[in-house]
Amino acid sequence: MKTIIKPELQEDKVLVYSKDVYAKDPNQIYIWDGERSVNIATYENWVNALASHKDNLYNVEKNDIYNTLTGEIIAERDNSVWDLVSHGDEMFDCGRNWVYDTFTGERIAERADWIHTLVSHDKTLYDGGRDGGIYNTLTGEIIAERDNSVFSLVSHGYTMFDCAKKKIFETFTGDQIAERDALVDALVSHERTLYDCGKNGIYNTLTGERIVEGRIPAMASVPRKIFEEAGLLERKVGDNGN
Repeated sequence: MKTIIKPELQEDKVLVYSKDVYAKDPNQIYIWDGERSVNIATYENWVNALASHKDNLYNVEKNDIYNTLTGEIIAERDNSVWDLVSHGDEMFDCGRNWVYDTFTGERIAERADWIHTLVSHDKTLYDGGRDGGIYNTLTGEIIAERDNSVFSLVSHGYTMFDCAKKKIFETFTGDQIAERDALVDALVSHERTLYDCGKNGIYNTLTGERIVEGRIPAMASVPRKIFEEAGLLERKVGDNGN
């Protein structure tokens, strides 16, 4: 399947992921720059979600939402948070039956069942979850349905993709594009390529090539400059005219 990528300026990015060792060790957050992985943070509990928003990296640990690099808790919920998403000038989070504006705490949507994932696509916010439905978050319109829980949604190129159990679909057509041996936890669009992750690692979705091994519950595509400015990655040769 060929995905057409929007003809826009591609900012240099790195893939950030969380790695779980079956609750025996703390969850760790890594940068993968295409060649190596660098550990940047460690948590005692599962890191369920990661999101890049306005040149900052955010992550979830249980009910709390953190600025990853400063360690500051920027929002707290009464129950587990399952996903974060940057949408225009705002960031939203979901868990249980609700969707919140992360910074104001305003509840903007509610479902009858658990909401697992959010995505910003073509200026519209969508959510999916345990009932198998994929919704326009603000109108409540169902735009697609799956036979199993929807764990992740992603905007990639001019379209959107979702995963339900072990299968990955093009959301609007319903075409299945890939399947894994274990549950797929998350999807990400990174450097013009679609990736998925789960129990056995991170995969190039269309080729099936595994690029990182291990139990990976969350991923995000993040501007490299964030980590260069924090001293976590060296500046690439040629940056700033050098």
